[in-house]
Amino acid sequence: DWEAATLAAVSSWETAIREAIAAGSYAAGVREAGTRKWQERSLSLGVERWGPGVAVAMPDYRAGFAPYHAALERLTLPPRYARGDIRNYERSKVIGVTLRKIKLGQAA
Repeated sequence: DWEAATLAAVSSWETAIREAIAAGSYAAGVREAGTRKWQERSLSLGVERWGPGVAVAMPDYRAGFAPYHAALERLTLPPRYARGDIRNYERSKVIGVTLRKIKLGQAA
């Protein structure tokens, strides 16, 4: 059972992540592969996998985005002012706070 095995391994994963961070493994791997390998793999593998991957992921994407979409539809934004007016940032703030609450599992 993937879920049970994965949950049982959480502390091992956390330890491995801490060790990798301390050792600088991520940066070392990026340097070792380099931009050239990344570009070659992206072009040779990514192109053929992109379309099918997007198609397969669509139902999960829709389900995952649904609570955000619903909250945005219900949202009442503060008034819009003239272009460049500092008060317009309040509109962004309302959106950001709402989306963050959903992300954290809080009521939105």
